Amino acid sequence: MARYIEYLRKSQLDRDFEDLTVEETLNRHRAILADFVRRERLNVTVVLEEVVSGESLPSRPKMLELLDLVNTGEYDGVVCMDIDRLSRGSGAESGYIMQVLQINNCKIITPQKTYDLNNESDEQFADMKFLFSRYEHKTINKRLRTGIETSKKEGRYTGSIAPYGYEIVKIKGEKGNTLKIVPEEAKVVKMIFDWYTEERLGTGQIANRLTDLHIPPRKAAEWSGTSTLNIIDNEHYIGKTLSKKRPIKKQFIDGKLVKKVQRNSEYELYEGRHEPIISEEQFELAQTIRKEKYVAPAKISLEISNPFAGLIRCEICGSLMNRVLPRAKSNAKPRFRCKKARNCGCKSHVAPEVEEAVVEAMREWLDGYILTLGTELPVEDDGLETSLEMLNKRLDDLIEHHVIVFYLIVSIAVTLVKGNRAVNDSADVKIKSASVTRGNIAAYVASGEDGNIINTRFTEGAAYATCAARAARAAANLGNIKEE
Repeated sequence: MARYIEYLRKSQLDRDFEDLTVEETLNRHRAILADFVRRERLNVTVVLEEVVSGESLPSRPKMLELLDLVNTGEYDGVVCMDIDRLSRGSGAESGYIMQVLQINNCKIITPQKTYDLNNESDEQFADMKFLFSRYEHKTINKRLRTGIETSKKEGRYTGSIAPYGYEIVKIKGEKGNTLKIVPEEAKVVKMIFDWYTEERLGTGQIANRLTDLHIPPRKAAEWSGTSTLNIIDNEHYIGKTLSKKRPIKKQFIDGKLVKKVQRNSEYELYEGRHEPIISEEQFELAQTIRKEKYVAPAKISLEISNPFAGLIRCEICGSLMNRVLPRAKSNAKPRFRCKKARNCGCKSHVAPEVEEAVVEAMREWLDGYILTLGTELPVEDDGLETSLEMLNKRLDDLIEHHVIVFYLIVSIAVTLVKGNRAVNDSADVKIKSASVTRGNIAAYVASGEDGNIINTRFTEGAAYATCAARAARAAANLGNIKEE
């Protein structure tokens, strides 16, 4: 019996009627397809639904799942409202979807028409439908962008989340939204600007004071320097609406469409329809202070500045320990500090001391580390070759289990020694390459000595594989490790 996949997709911007929500439109399409499937007696075994405005396949997980199912060759068709539900993206992606369906002899079934992509006329008609749907999609997007820009110029608020201190309300007698002051939150906004412009507190200090006063933010667990800075930098508080301040740039990274928010210094400001919370004079003073306090970010380096990133946690509260560099003194040493140190009471620790302690602990661990290559290996007088084969197999198994742990430990040591010149000179050695050979094992077995248990004691660090830095010295007592 033929098997079919039912696929429903609605975009956040896609509705049948203006007074219907996306969910109501999706329910309407679901009911139409259910009636169509029942009337045509189609054996639908899989139903896939998604509400997404994705412009590329990687952002449409249900479509990717559909293509995987079609590639199994077990389905005879895809049931959808219209062919444009499958793709409104680029021509390349539409072509790829068509190719997958065509190769697997999978039809596109809609209430209006069934498309057999192995039929030349149906294939051409499907191509034209995809072309028109892309044109329609671009036209809709252009119309929406124009409408949003016009609404901003007319003072309406077009965002989906109101700034702290406001709530979104409908404009009476007109289309569109505006902002209404929330009195309790507006008092907090005024305090933030007063502390910043009059007391000259930093954004982090303001966040700590708000936390001490038990004033909760709108969504986050606690205030942060970033959240207070976003308030200080927001022109909505002086009764303005803004456009293109943080435009979204699209990029393809590793084959996926990624959207990144960027800053734009040449954005547009319009008179809003909402009441201001802060005067323009105080807002401009805050921007002047912010520019004076601005510190250019350090240049991004490919070298790891914190080898323990994501590894060290506070014993008291369990939060991650950050590696920070005090700005007050130019010769200050970096320190590890708990992200919530102010609340949990954890003290900071000098980073080089922590790093040296870890290196020393690894030295002690390596000094006492014993590798057991095998136990009770039967060695026959005339079976040296068989014994050698068994030894080699045990050696391979051992390396497979231990190489990852050993590599990670030595790699961390490499990073620490490279980043901390104060570490003991005994650890300052050149890069070594350790190569495991089996010739010595063969010679060992061939010598006829009774040695079924081979213990290797590492008394110093050994550079494994190609560690591109300095590592703790490891001397090997086993004769099958040769230093170059």
